[in-house]
Amino acid sequence: MNDNKQTVLGVWVGMIDDSLKAYVVLWSIHTISLDKESDVGDDMWQLYYSLSKEEIESTIQVLQMEGLVRIKSVKSGNRIYPTLVLTDKGKEFLDQKFKQINKVEEFNLERLGKVLTGIIGFLNAWQQNKGDDIELFQMIDSLDMASYKRQAVIDYVNTYGNVYVFCNNKKYLDDFCIQTIEYLRDFLGELPEVEAAIFRCIYNFNTDPFYRDMFQIMEYYQINYEDILSYNKETLKKYQSSQWYDGCIWVKRIVDCFFRNSFKYMPLSYSISSRI
Repeated sequence: MNDNKQTVLGVWVGMIDDSLKAYVVLWSIHTISLDKESDVGDDMWQLYYSLSKEEIESTIQVLQMEGLVRIKSVKSGNRIYPTLVLTDKGKEFLDQKFKQINKVEEFNLERLGKVLTGIIGFLNAWQQNKGDDIELFQMIDSLDMASYKRQAVIDYVNTYGNVYVFCNNKKYLDDFCIQTIEYLRDFLGELPEVEAAIFRCIYNFNTDPFYRDMFQIMEYYQINYEDILSYNKETLKKYQSSQWYDGCIWVKRIVDCFFRNSFKYMPLSYSISSRI
């Protein structure tokens, strides 16, 4: 793994703060105690295995102190083994968090705009460099945008792809980007013509053949800058529409990744948050 890859991957793993560690470890204890089979590629297991032994052990100590897990003796044959299980308090806490997964957070259109700028900027960079031997993290690291927008790209590719395979398989990255662009173009194809033109312009989807700059749009549609902002706001509101969510993969992916409670963004409030 080269230095650029290590740097950006370190940022991704660094997203796991103490509260998220507690949630991931609690989830893993519960899953193992139920003897559930789970795909090792599952995002939760990827987060769990990214933790060091020391991080897991210290997190378990905190969970025990808070009364969320306990040690239970389990008999297997002629032997008795100590096993970590959730307490009733821990089960109630985890159940509340699972119920929150499908709750939509309040939309922030400004944040949505920044997310779109980051992801579309990444897709542009891929199209411009797809014939070159450039790796995923090198591409993200070279994007001319604020770090929080680059982080949005990492969130997106890790949610809908396998970040480790991206590092070693150029075709996997190419296929992922091609599919993502198809989803985006399907979305644009369903918009009114003027909204689609403005979306391409504002979020600089300049590798799309239908891209036009702002002056061309204002001249062709006989609108002013205020009109452009108004049209763009109407487009962004579609991400709040259940109809668009149900009928457009691009909208669903953006909403699920950035505007639904999930293990990546779920705050570990409760009393444990003051202890870690």
